[in-house]
Amino acid sequence: MDVLVLGQGAVGRSVANRLATVGHDIRVCDRKGWQKAMRRRSDVLVLALTHGKQSAEVIAMAGCHGAVVDLTTQSPASAARCQAAAERLGVSYSGGGINGGARALGRGDAMLLLGPPPTSAGRGIADALGGVLPFAQASAAAAAKLLHNAYLLCHQYILAAALGAAAQHGVDGLTQVLVTGTAGRPLDQCSLLRDSAGEPSSSYLSRLAAKDLRLISAAFPGFVIDCAGLLDRMIQVLSSEPERPFTAEFLRAVAVARGDQSNTWRLPEAGDPYDN
Repeated sequence: MDVLVLGQGAVGRSVANRLATVGHDIRVCDRKGWQKAMRRRSDVLVLALTHGKQSAEVIAMAGCHGAVVDLTTQSPASAARCQAAAERLGVSYSGGGINGGARALGRGDAMLLLGPPPTSAGRGIADALGGVLPFAQASAAAAAKLLHNAYLLCHQYILAAALGAAAQHGVDGLTQVLVTGTAGRPLDQCSLLRDSAGEPSSSYLSRLAAKDLRLISAAFPGFVIDCAGLLDRMIQVLSSEPERPFTAEFLRAVAVARGDQSNTWRLPEAGDPYDN
């Protein structure tokens, strides 16, 4: 297929190299040359841009192209506008983002978060880049990507704060402890995810978790400051019903925040139209 890749950053280059390797005819351009490149029809237009606004500008000229696969990380509202603009032009559009980054794209084993799911030519291109996690709408896929990034960044920040506290207090071996302990388990084994799926609840009670957090707060005041009040908030939540599993308390707190008084909140699955 003839594929036009817009974006020559790490993601765009990896997409172009991977698709060329599997036999597609590839054209690549950056923001400076995209208007000229867009005049020639392609079977699939792949967007690997920096901002959703850039995607919207490109899609306004995408009427002659067969399908659009938009890998740009953008807001749900931006993704919805891009999808609507493409639909008005009669162009198949799938957008959301990627997990795994440029290296995974280059290997062909990235995870593409795309909504609506790509079809025909777009599906072939997506499959060459990795697996597809389908969503009902582009806005849902974009929201999932941003929430993934929020978790990733918060997780890394807390890890950095913990490593800093260990260094400050002369604690050796924290890395090995994290790798061999439950903190290092695969995400699908995380107690919160298992409990949200209705599997047996954690035996780590809220009162014990709150106790441990208070000990952490007293022992590592610098860590508490670095985490910007997060520990205090968790202590508040976990102290409300001390005999419940800590995971149940976290899920209850989220349900309350969402206004779900039935307390039946669950993690959304791929394809859930939760932001329509």
